[in-house]
Amino acid sequence: MHKTLKPALCWLLLSASLAACGTTPNTTRSGNLAIIPEFVAHTGQSTGSPRLNALAGAFVTAGAFVTAGAFVTAGAFVTAGAFVTASPSDWTAALDASTLSSGPNNTFRANTPIWETVRLSQGQQSAPQLGRGVTVAIIDSGIDLNHAAFDGRLSSARQDFLEMDGNPQEGGRPGDMGFGHGTGVADIVLQVAPNAVIMPLRALAPDGTGDTREIAAAVRFAVQHGAQIINASVASEPDADLENALADAAAAGVYVVLSAGNTGTNPVLYPARMARSGNAAAHTLSVGSSNTDGVRSSFSSYGADLEVLAPGEGVVTAYPGNYFATWRGTSFAAPMVSGALALALGEHGDAGINLATRLIDHATNVDTVNTPSLQPGASTLGYGQLNIAGFVDSLK
Repeated sequence: MHKTLKPALCWLLLSASLAACGTTPNTTRSGNLAIIPEFVAHTGQSTGSPRLNALAGAFVTAGAFVTAGAFVTAGAFVTAGAFVTASPSDWTAALDASTLSSGPNNTFRANTPIWETVRLSQGQQSAPQLGRGVTVAIIDSGIDLNHAAFDGRLSSARQDFLEMDGNPQEGGRPGDMGFGHGTGVADIVLQVAPNAVIMPLRALAPDGTGDTREIAAAVRFAVQHGAQIINASVASEPDADLENALADAAAAGVYVVLSAGNTGTNPVLYPARMARSGNAAAHTLSVGSSNTDGVRSSFSSYGADLEVLAPGEGVVTAYPGNYFATWRGTSFAAPMVSGALALALGEHGDAGINLATRLIDHATNVDTVNTPSLQPGASTLGYGQLNIAGFVDSLK
């Protein structure tokens, strides 16, 4: 079914963001609408066909020029669907912390509480290959191929499914709703698993939308070209072609990590809701967002199909133009799980162990810090919060 969307975020964002709100990709859709989950609030009805509406809580900050909520003052640029703080600082100088026992800075001091929460440093010490030899496909808005964060870390297998060429460069510009999303997601994987290789696959336009046909094609490309992990921070309505592609990936032993969505309500969005049922479930993980205390983020979708939480608030990561940005959303929790899987695969390969099951089995219990109605025991918050060290150490 042909489905279209005009982001309903337009009324939320003023001045700098208004120009981007009316833009849509110049493509003819044959599948369902796919969208960056930061934009998704609910499915409603509009004239002609079902629509996915933009998340009314997708507040954005850009430097010191944007107030919390909907008000944007002069001089700011906005990437909707995340809390973005872009800085003109040199990338190398901006990296001011390390999670590694020895070696160069690989992260940001602002991320230290996040990495301490998921026990990243201990996990990296137990996985000294740091994801070497593991390829993680990022199905997203493309990445900034020239960003210093990706020097020597990109697979030669890459594809743009919108332009149908081999140049999945992040499209658009600051102010476009999806600009920088894929770049940020990819760098989080590398902060967790610095020696992993990123396979960039562009299937989302600068406005944050795409077509499930392209998402499914990207999944198949990733499997055919040797990715061991696929990270897809997208949401859509159920789609048979995408479901089949994800099932084929699982059958090939490829792990698929999906963000739960940012509705702040139950249930988890599709395709993440497939993580506990269906043919893809055995190798698929659905990821929600928490803060560093293990409390579910107010924006994070939850429900019976959620499997694990990871910190998705205030994550500093790469931004196009050799900049960095601070993001918020389940899209930025998911790549932490992808990175954890890369650490494990770099040490142990397949080893006949289902790593998805092992990862959730060693999550940190967060029952006591969440309200009773949202406890994992009530099948709404999954198995707990990501514990990288516990997961990796369990494989020894």
